Amino acid sequence: MALQRLWVGAVCLTAVALTAAVSLPSGGGPAQTSLTKDQLIPTAAIPTASPQVLAAQTDAWLRLGGAHLTAHFTAEVLAVITALQDKSALTDRGFATTRIRPHCVALEHLAADAAAYFPVPNPLTQQRWTKPQTRSKHAGVDCRRAITDGKFTLFAKAMRTFLNIGETTPALLDTIKSEAASAESRP
Repeated sequence: MALQRLWVGAVCLTAVALTAAVSLPSGGGPAQTSLTKDQLIPTAAIPTASPQVLAAQTDAWLRLGGAHLTAHFTAEVLAVITALQDKSALTDRGFATTRIRPHCVALEHLAADAAAYFPVPNPLTQQRWTKPQTRSKHAGVDCRRAITDGKFTLFAKAMRTFLNIGETTPALLDTIKSEAASAESRP
């Protein structure tokens, strides 16, 4: 019986010693690291989602907050564009401070909210959705700084950016809605 225990102890000790010798880094070379997720499951091996799955995910994205986010973003851009139609928008700093600056600040915050929210399920649409968010964040900062510092050229640049976002965003929102609508047309 004692011989059996000694034999089992020797086998266990050998197994532990071999495991330690194999897994511990050697003194001269770089340390061994564990495999990364990309090494275990290469992204090329992950199949792309079917159109039906993307449609259902986009529908959920809209229902669970994406619609509110896009509506709020659109409303803030529209508020800037509407304020720019007043003749005082480019000549009266007080008007810009009270009627435009709050929307610039809101668009800065909305860009952060959009970045924190789930991405649009379709990666190509997500890339398109990220662009106006990033542009509005930069334009919001420029707008705020221009009004505070009285820099007309910076203010005009920010307003041109908002006008451009106002022109391009409806097509993007139509794309998102049409991607989600294909989920409703499934049997």
